[in-house]
Amino acid sequence: MSPKKTKKFAVAAIIVAAAALCIYLLWQPAQALYRHITHTPDKNGLYAIQGYWFDVLSPLDEASAKKFAQKINYLQSTYLAENPNVFFALVPDKGYFVKDVGYPTLDYTKLLSLLQSEIDPHVTSVSLLDKLQLSDYYQTDTHWRQDKLDGVMQALASAMDFSWDETRYTPHVRQDFVGALQKRTEKAMPPEELIYLTSESIDSATVENYQKPDFTDVYDLQLLDTTNAYDVYLSGVSPLITVYSPHASTTRELVIFRDSYASSLAPLFLDTYRTVTLIDLRFMDSRTLTEYITFSPEQDILFLYSTWVVNNSAMLR
Repeated sequence: MSPKKTKKFAVAAIIVAAAALCIYLLWQPAQALYRHITHTPDKNGLYAIQGYWFDVLSPLDEASAKKFAQKINYLQSTYLAENPNVFFALVPDKGYFVKDVGYPTLDYTKLLSLLQSEIDPHVTSVSLLDKLQLSDYYQTDTHWRQDKLDGVMQALASAMDFSWDETRYTPHVRQDFVGALQKRTEKAMPPEELIYLTSESIDSATVENYQKPDFTDVYDLQLLDTTNAYDVYLSGVSPLITVYSPHASTTRELVIFRDSYASSLAPLFLDTYRTVTLIDLRFMDSRTLTEYITFSPEQDILFLYSTWVVNNSAMLR
């Protein structure tokens, strides 16, 4: 090859390499811009709005929602038929609060209408949708914040007839929390606050955890230093947890059929209820409940479930 052709070849190679480098450097920003314009989640099923990260839920599965209602009706008729105080509350996912910006979300109107028509009328529905807003959830996690549940507790207190006073609680702040959604993306998420609340009742309570029998505190503070810091609340998920609160203002008992959202909510009942039992049917067969729990008409019963579980109700046993 002549020197002249060699020079032209080298120049062409440099141009091609430079173009490839430009494409490489611009590819991710271009993808992000495309997703922003088309409201398409990234390859991990995540998207961000106003600094909050969201996990895309599947479209409403009406068959799953009906099966969820049938599960509640089965439990009500089998174990709670003589109990006058049975309640249901739906926990909306964060997407409910940005449902008009173009990203895929559940049809909440249809979901609520379906649940209201399918769940036994003896179960009292408590609406939480207007008691929450986006800032009541973590930016980097799907869960709600314990320190932002005043409206939720007011709604439950009104329906279930107990007193609620958020001024009883002392907040404790952990500054460097990064939620579980970080594990789903290569993009670094900024840390945020995790706050857990204490009171005389919470501090004096004793926990019996089916999966962690040697740990009896309401909060497992060692978990704050792990990648599952939200599990600080009642040590995370477990088939069966019973909490005894000797400083409760009443001798009432509460049973919560729940998912992970109840882990941070349940401690807030300890100022009122002498005993709070949490049942997670994702890990416990509902047909065996009486082997572990004694139900009575005097108990208050709360079914507290997130939209994700309602839309994937086959996981409930």
